[in-house]
Amino acid sequence: MAVNPDITISASHLDAALAEMKALNIPTSPANIRVWYDFCEGENRDIVVAITELKSNKIPFDADLCYELYHRFYGELPAERLEQFKIALAEMVAELGIQLGDIADGSTDCTDALAAAEQALADGCELEALKTITAQLVAESRKVIEHNQQMGDIVKSMQTQMSSLQVNLEKASTEALTDKLTGVSNRRAYDRKLDSILANRKEGDEVCLLMMDIDHFKKFNDTHGHLMGDKVLRFVAQMILKVIKGDDFLARTGGEEFQLVLENCGLEDGIKIAEKIREVIGASKLTKGKDRTPVGSVTLSIGVAQIGLEERRNDLINRVDGYLYDAKSQGRNRVVSEEAATA
Repeated sequence: MAVNPDITISASHLDAALAEMKALNIPTSPANIRVWYDFCEGENRDIVVAITELKSNKIPFDADLCYELYHRFYGELPAERLEQFKIALAEMVAELGIQLGDIADGSTDCTDALAAAEQALADGCELEALKTITAQLVAESRKVIEHNQQMGDIVKSMQTQMSSLQVNLEKASTEALTDKLTGVSNRRAYDRKLDSILANRKEGDEVCLLMMDIDHFKKFNDTHGHLMGDKVLRFVAQMILKVIKGDDFLARTGGEEFQLVLENCGLEDGIKIAEKIREVIGASKLTKGKDRTPVGSVTLSIGVAQIGLEERRNDLINRVDGYLYDAKSQGRNRVVSEEAATA
């Protein structure tokens, strides 16, 4: 029987990934395998450039760097880390259940919460569900402490452990929605934000969407190296944050692409903000190395659109992406909006 060529190719990529990982002493976790499979496959240009640069600089692929690579390119919590949280919470639920076994006063609600938590964990749940379960158990255990002084110290110890887990879950939740390289929101957070706005908008709402792309970024990366390219991405993110207000929502949604959601902002103001961002970034000069060698300036092309009341997500994205394309095709380093498109 003939072997499917696609399977053969995939197997060769996997063999190459495992060989690379073995040579670099990288654990074969699902998250690490995904990163190195994509590297060996070669289709994800960003991963290839990043890992090649790290290898050429002989930077060790320790646990922190492996996690950073996964989080940076996939923007999600690795399955094994989520599983660790589930196991920790399950152990705490079991222990708290034992401690509450002989308590009657004030423990009924907590016992019910424990039963619900056990069922949810058995059914399988994601990060947000774990956060909800933990918050409820912390609240219910607090009630037990207040109503039953006899068992207060015992339950308080368990509550402290769960509160610590709650903090770690919240941190993980933030990490899962943050672009590791730039510190701004990532694609997943952006998708949630845009979906929320589209689902809840009403008559009179004014919301603008800016799609921004760093001009000639690939050429810059190839010329000055990936580490300098990372510096540019961080620089652009920080400069945008200096221009916008605290409630404005900035996300890195692609290799060199950023998107900005401006609530309570009409088209005219959205264009002004876009121009301000473009001017601030374009006026800055970048340097590299201890001798601060000039590497030139960075420019942005920006598409701007005001979200329509009944507009569908795909229509909106295609529309603002069209304005960004026009900005690129007209010479880059410029802002194009629906106002310009209809003029």
